[in-house]
Amino acid sequence: MTNPQLATIAVTDADSSNTDFSPVVNRVTIKNIGTNLCYFTLNETATTSKFELEPDDEISIGLATITDVHAICNTGLTTTLRVVGVIQW
Repeated sequence: MTNPQLATIAVTDADSSNTDFSPVVNRVTIKNIGTNLCYFTLNETATTSKFELEPDDEISIGLATITDVHAICNTGLTTTLRVVGVIQW
């Protein structure tokens, strides 16, 4: 495993991202440290039909290539995500 890449995403009701992993990673852990539900996706624009992440929820996902994490909240809401990306062999 290489050094982790850390990011904080201030999620709004527009597609939000602050990752752009370089080099790309193959495992991310995402934690909603804010107070509102958000929706997230990997490597594409987020919409409110994507994966839900409730406040205080955390998820780890592994894929062949993860370039970035995108998230969005419902209209008028915000939250904050903490993201850790790593390369595992």
